[in-house]
Amino acid sequence: MKKLAILTTIVISISLTGCSIKAENDKPNDNKELNREAIQTTPTENEVDYSDSFDGINGCALFFSPDYNTYNIYNKDLLNEQISPYSTFKIINSLMGLSQNVVSSADSKLGYDGKVHWREEWNKDITFEEAFKESCVWYYEKIMDSLDKEYVQNKLTDLKYGNSDISDWNEYGHNTFWISSSLKISPLEQIKVLETIFEGKSSFEPKHVDLVKDFMLVESNKNYSVYGKTGSAKHTNSWFTGFIEKDDKRTYFAVRIDDKSQELAGSVAKSIALDIIKKHYNS
Repeated sequence: MKKLAILTTIVISISLTGCSIKAENDKPNDNKELNREAIQTTPTENEVDYSDSFDGINGCALFFSPDYNTYNIYNKDLLNEQISPYSTFKIINSLMGLSQNVVSSADSKLGYDGKVHWREEWNKDITFEEAFKESCVWYYEKIMDSLDKEYVQNKLTDLKYGNSDISDWNEYGHNTFWISSSLKISPLEQIKVLETIFEGKSSFEPKHVDLVKDFMLVESNKNYSVYGKTGSAKHTNSWFTGFIEKDDKRTYFAVRIDDKSQELAGSVAKSIALDIIKKHYNS
């Protein structure tokens, strides 16, 4: 009996040891998993030549496909340089206004005060949709004036919206901190913010995102649809940012002009972007 008990003890001990070794072998190698994940999430960067579309105008273009995790980059030197977002910020401003019930539909009006503005389209009691498409500054000032400063700061921080600096917001409320002021963003950051919003990764409600997306539609054909927003400075800097949608997949882009010969050139940035899309993203 003693021999049998000793033999049983040895067998159990060997079995438990084997299980322990197997359990250790079955554990994932955390470092290998992390390395593999890092490799998978590191995007591919392709430097491309879009100079024919820019036609001598200095600027940069960045296109990003989430499905292929690939950036196509023209003029990498400007990729990370932060400048004012100008009216491209109206995408975020619109979503915040909807989220806080300052506006509720495409037809929302905020009241025209009778002041004569340099753009004739602004000189009326304009609707929300018209204000977005005509880039009406006074309308978006009214939206921002109705928002809580802490809410705006938290939202921009959550979105990682450029430097998220709204320090030029003064005691009277809003003073267009997105126009040649404290808030700045780079082409790369523009794309990351757009992806966060339109891939459903933000806290904005889908119905609000869909409404703003409708406002952003600038071109549609049998091959693709283009959504975007222009932004212009009086001198040098201008934007067109947005995305291409094709077969339920999106390619995000940011085109920026940095050229002293161009004034209020958001429409020029838009034309450049549409030309690039037609030549390189039409297949």
